[in-house]
Amino acid sequence: MKVEDTYVNLIKDVFYLLSVAQDLDEKGKYDHGIRVALLAEKIASLMLPEETDLLFFAGLLHDIGGLGSRNHILHHPDLIDQIQDPDIFEHPYRGVHLIRMFPTLFKGQYKMSDYIFEHHEWWKGVGYPRQYKGEEIFLGARILRAADAFDIYSRRGGDTSKEQILPQNAFPILEVNEEIDPAIFKVLQDIVKDTEFMNFYLNPQERILEYIRVKNLDLILDVKDEDALFSFIGYLIDFKIDSNGIGHSEGDVHYSVQIARALKLDETEVTQIGRAAYLHDIGKLSIPHVVLNKPAWLTEQEWQIVKKHSEVTAQLLESIPSLKKYSFAGAHHERWDGKGYYQGLKEEEIPLGARIISVADALDAMTSKRPYRPVLTFKEALSELEKNSGTQFDPKIIEVTLEIYK
Repeated sequence: MKVEDTYVNLIKDVFYLLSVAQDLDEKGKYDHGIRVALLAEKIASLMLPEETDLLFFAGLLHDIGGLGSRNHILHHPDLIDQIQDPDIFEHPYRGVHLIRMFPTLFKGQYKMSDYIFEHHEWWKGVGYPRQYKGEEIFLGARILRAADAFDIYSRRGGDTSKEQILPQNAFPILEVNEEIDPAIFKVLQDIVKDTEFMNFYLNPQERILEYIRVKNLDLILDVKDEDALFSFIGYLIDFKIDSNGIGHSEGDVHYSVQIARALKLDETEVTQIGRAAYLHDIGKLSIPHVVLNKPAWLTEQEWQIVKKHSEVTAQLLESIPSLKKYSFAGAHHERWDGKGYYQGLKEEEIPLGARIISVADALDAMTSKRPYRPVLTFKEALSELEKNSGTQFDPKIIEVTLEIYK
């Protein structure tokens, strides 16, 4: 019996979400993973045709290990800079682990992890992490390296404020630095002559979700575990935000579900709120590490950057078909009195799920270690919730929360 298509589509949507998330920073989203996926698939169609779809998905997720990095690799295009930055140097190790730990087993999953592990090895043997060279490197990894390098070098010399991509700028660099397989270099020269492909490559946003949906993804086990997918996303978000604070998403889900059940919501709504709680901070992936973990008060400019994460969360989830119903998670910083963000909603204008996540988020945050304030006991945290009932929080939700936890 085949796992139903809606579940496979959810997995593909999660791949897309993670690809976009790995490319977020305060300047916007780079679509680097998307372009690497498209180009890797195109190269594979000519050199490794039996793995075109696998190379597409590998391209989408090739930098998934970078979610824990302080800087996006696009800001460090030079090899020496990458090797000297521990976060960047380690990202292939983290990436291979995360691909192997993806909660749904699919055909080629472990082969993909090997390709991602080697995708920064250079043809001439000076790459990382193991300085493999030539055909010692898996062909799939060589394809990823070429697609990755091509996109990175295409951004040199353009208007970075407009995210300008100029493919002709990549060839002079690739021709002399012996980074990629010479056979792949020749293939790249032919690919850029394909006007239809290059138009899609340069402007993938409108078609990419539909395109991903037609890719072949074979699940090996007939198991459908949607909750595991959401838990995996929450783990990745926590890892980027603060590797010392992994578990924040689980804490928010834990409290959100308990509060929702105490409010006597039906289990379908409880499940939806719990999954939204896993996703509520995905917009924080756009915030610089130095701001997220600053052990002092934020400047006004830094605070504006932080506040934007709610809107990023809502917009990102709204754009993905199977995740759209969780977009209310972006409203978790709205306040009952209308003084919250990002829309300034008040009282019951705020979705119920967001009002519940808001309380759960505050409860977990106050009782967890943070760089800018001491940890509160659970009793102290409940007292703070009570003080802010009717201003920051929905009074009815606070009443129920106090009742079940006191």
